[in-house]
Amino acid sequence: MEAGTPAAAPSLKETSEAVIQHLPADPLKERIDALRAEQARVRQEKKDLTKAVRNATKEQQRLRRRTRLMSSEDLVAVLLMRKEAADRSTDARAGSASTAPPGTVSQSSGEPPAAAPPATTAALEADRPDDGDADMGVPAEERRDE
Repeated sequence: MEAGTPAAAPSLKETSEAVIQHLPADPLKERIDALRAEQARVRQEKKDLTKAVRNATKEQQRLRRRTRLMSSEDLVAVLLMRKEAADRSTDARAGSASTAPPGTVSQSSGEPPAAAPPATTAALEADRPDDGDADMGVPAEERRDE
């Protein structure tokens, strides 16, 4: 360039790029990005909850199927075992809050906890994982219907 000629004006594109580079970050874009991230998190949470509900429903169906195969005596034995387990957990929680040293008999009852009734074969089989149709191989007269 010569000393006497004026400098060429920057192009419109160069000027707009220079101005955009010096602008602060767009708060709306940041908010939109945050909302999209939350949306993705909520979708994943929904998928997880749906999966949990589906698994719980399947577990309930398996338990109902196994229960139909059990005799009345076996069902009573399972209910008694569950009640005793609940009582033991309640006693354990109450015992941890008391001042009695570990390994001593609780002062409130004065007796050691009762032994669990002997487990039956059907009750033990109810705790095994399901391997498909549980009623396959069981004669119809031994099955209990709802």
